[in-house]
Amino acid sequence: MDGSSGWVLSGTCGWSDPSIARAGFYPRKATTASDKLPIYARRWQAVEIDTSTYAIPTVRRVEEWASKTPAGFVFSIKAFGLFASKACPANALPADIRGLHAEALAPLGSTLAYDTLPGDVLDSVWARFNDTVDALVRAGKLGAVVFQFNRGFLPGPAAAAHT
Repeated sequence: MDGSSGWVLSGTCGWSDPSIARAGFYPRKATTASDKLPIYARRWQAVEIDTSTYAIPTVRRVEEWASKTPAGFVFSIKAFGLFASKACPANALPADIRGLHAEALAPLGSTLAYDTLPGDVLDSVWARFNDTVDALVRAGKLGAVVFQFNRGFLPGPAAAAHT
């Protein structure tokens, strides 16, 4: 999709939400998110990856999702929660990044705040998220990257500094 076509695409926030299954949309044999995605993609043209708020999907996982959808299908991905809400549980960081930066992360506790993380840690997390987004770009399936800020994120110097 080149972005200039003017198409309006319909979709939902996620394809494996239990409410969709309860509505009878999926056959009983579709029990995993991986089973459900191609069925979902036959009906809708887009979906929001909301799980990326809580953990950054691996490139391999995103490539798998892209391969299960037809041409023209797009994924909008929510930014990792650390970037939008400015905090996340320490265990939400990818395990290898936690290991690589264990010494720097140890004194920060179980909840990490964006503005207290060392630059090299932030660079690692941003690079991982960008790799995930790039996988969607390479597949021709990136819709939007959604930064869902909380209600307290108001225009002003603090917001400008964060962005």
